Amino acid sequence: MKKALFSLLLAVIIAAASLPAALADADGGTFVYARAGSVTSFDLHQEVTS
Repeated sequence: MKKALFSLLLAVIIAAASLPAALADADGGTFVYARAGSVTSFDLHQEVTS
């Protein structure tokens, strides 16, 4: 049961990390991006504002 729950959580994190930058930023998702290692919150901010 715990393994299935962990797999589900991992899938949610991966899905959240692959959202468009603008959508993630609107939701304060810079933290998700930074945790996922895709980009830093600074890079994401530059991407959205430029």
